[in-house]
Amino acid sequence: MAFLTASELGLANHVLHCPYLRSMNGAEVRRWSVNELRPAVMYLHQNEVVDSFFGGLLFEADTAWSGEGVSSKTLGFGRPGSLTAWQQALDDLFLPGFNMDAALQVSRQRPFQKLLDIWVALPYPQPAQQAFGLLDGRMLNFRVQEDRITALKWWVDQVVTRYYALSQLVPGHLGVLRGFAWTKSSLSDEDEALASAIAKHVHAHGLKLMWIQNYVSGKALSGYNMGFDLILMRPTYLGIPPRDEKWVRYASMLAEAYRFGMTMWGEERINPRQILDLMNIGQADFMHAYQTYELPYSRILDWYVRNDPLYVYLYAYTKGAFAKIPG
Repeated sequence: MAFLTASELGLANHVLHCPYLRSMNGAEVRRWSVNELRPAVMYLHQNEVVDSFFGGLLFEADTAWSGEGVSSKTLGFGRPGSLTAWQQALDDLFLPGFNMDAALQVSRQRPFQKLLDIWVALPYPQPAQQAFGLLDGRMLNFRVQEDRITALKWWVDQVVTRYYALSQLVPGHLGVLRGFAWTKSSLSDEDEALASAIAKHVHAHGLKLMWIQNYVSGKALSGYNMGFDLILMRPTYLGIPPRDEKWVRYASMLAEAYRFGMTMWGEERINPRQILDLMNIGQADFMHAYQTYELPYSRILDWYVRNDPLYVYLYAYTKGAFAKIPG
């Protein structure tokens, strides 16, 4: 086997995760403007466009304004999301001037007509939600599997319809809707049939379904049989004991063995060297694998504005020109 690659799928590599709406603790409101996306979609030097940067963006809503959870990452934190919360996530995703609209606008500045891949994370229909809301005049109960499937199909259809409507309003954009992402780190028994049904629905739209999972978590090895087109490995490396660099190398070996891609995860508040460690290891072990990047909101803009070397290092890494930086 070999790593999952962008070229075999006809996709752009290096996809930046873009969390939007409210953070889980409610302390941060996240809306991606053109200004925030520009140094991520293009590599800038003194505010001039030098090259393209990330090949794609993945938008994911964590928490609605009401505090209800939308993403699977909110499981165990607060109330499960209702139809109102999912509607807020949809409305904010397509808010004029931000998020999807900003992505399409800024894509027009990409040099060499480089397309920008667009991905949207699926919300998670928590089984604890017994009164999700009325769809087609019927109250959905997520203890009923068919209702969970109905809700996610509705979400997919809404995103696709709104994306193509917006696309007509931004002439000359270089964005391409590629598909959806299941970001729950594992699949429970009750999720398996749900994932398979949604994969078929996504494919019916001519789109792909991605799964970002933790370190070969539950059912990852049967993910392709369920209909996922891409499976990525999140090493869960924090850069602090007991998980040293070997943890990432083992994850890389497993990813290569099972044809997975890799997810780079960096949080300076945990360890300022975390993303640098991952790039150092990636340069030697998985440079050419399909990769996504989970970084704090607006971190790329922060690095660019303060002339942080990480901005240059990460750009070089995405272009295969990164040289290991000693610790």
